Amino acid sequence: MRKIIQLPVALLAVAAILFGFPASAAYAEDGDADGRALQIVSDMGDHERFPENSVPAIRSAVEQGADMVRLPVQKTADGVLVLSEDPDLSRLCGVDETPIARLESARVLSLPMRVFYGGSVQTTDQTVPSLADVLKTFAGQTKFMLDFDFSIRDDVYAAVKNAGMTKDCSFVLRAGAKKAAAWKNTLDAPVKYWIYRKTNIIFSALSALKTAEEDSDGSVFFATSNAYGVIFGGSVGKRLSKTSGAAVRISEKELAGKRLDTADYWDNLIETGYNVLITDRVAALAEYRDESVRARTALSEYTQTVKSTFQPEDLRSPAYRKMRFAYSNAMNDALRLSAKTFAGKAECENAKFALSHAVDEIEMNHEKILSGEADLRLTPGRILTAILTVAAFAALEIFIAKKRGGKTARPKKT
Repeated sequence: MRKIIQLPVALLAVAAILFGFPASAAYAEDGDADGRALQIVSDMGDHERFPENSVPAIRSAVEQGADMVRLPVQKTADGVLVLSEDPDLSRLCGVDETPIARLESARVLSLPMRVFYGGSVQTTDQTVPSLADVLKTFAGQTKFMLDFDFSIRDDVYAAVKNAGMTKDCSFVLRAGAKKAAAWKNTLDAPVKYWIYRKTNIIFSALSALKTAEEDSDGSVFFATSNAYGVIFGGSVGKRLSKTSGAAVRISEKELAGKRLDTADYWDNLIETGYNVLITDRVAALAEYRDESVRARTALSEYTQTVKSTFQPEDLRSPAYRKMRFAYSNAMNDALRLSAKTFAGKAECENAKFALSHAVDEIEMNHEKILSGEADLRLTPGRILTAILTVAAFAALEIFIAKKRGGKTARPKKT
């Protein structure tokens, strides 16, 4: 009885390999836009031409298309908030490594900053700026992402509130998700905040995502040096789109999984689910954004044209069903991307090509499908796979037979 059942199973498997599996074709409906546009964040302004965090650097970044500027904040010994990426000014100003936290503000704010470009270093007449001066200068003109140690959070919030910019500034909170959300809830005005996690631990990333999903003011800001880190993986990527914002600092490859600040990697991050890119290449990213919008528009228009003019027939041919299944997948992918507020250039172009190819496959093979010729086509790959399948079933039969033949009956107990 066992052999009678196994033989038809083997034959069905071979037939499926040779002539294709039947496949259903279900088409997705158009969805609603997700509201997650690409946000371009300049990392400390245009610091290739001007000192980082300086007024000219910020102004240049905004003119190039930045939606926001990331500003790192430090606190001096006398409580003044200044802008510096490093905890000391040895790199930026060429002085000793005394921490900013031990220097008086008068000393810090008088130091001229340097510009680093093409391996050269040039001292400028721009001095270290204070947070208050920058907020006052750009009030109502742009938004800022303020990045600071969690210990000075109250000082930073007070400065932002005094400048009347609580709606134009967001806060990078380098703390646990619950701790960050708890602090935000103590404030007397609603603010946007980023839960910063430099991690390759899935539970840490998911904790930040959970908080951001539950709080419309919360977003995530992930970092890792691991190119294949969990923050770029499936379980995290599937949930990034559920947050209002997911940021990555592509300007620093050691914080972006070794990714470079180029279009190929922008595509990769956007496809993963990130919609806030902190970059040193504002103008190039702004151009990429425009090109992506055009690519998405072209995809949407082509998708609607195909839906209205191309109707696949309901044929029973296995070969046709495989083609229709490929068409269904391509159409669903095109509809998904068309429904997004923003989708990457390469992803849109690839989706349009896949849909066009699926349509062409059906149209070019229509006559063969109707005659049945397409179903009977034997390719070397199909034949080899069928032979290997039969061999595998034969080997299984031999193995089972040997196992059964090797068993000896146990003597009955008397």
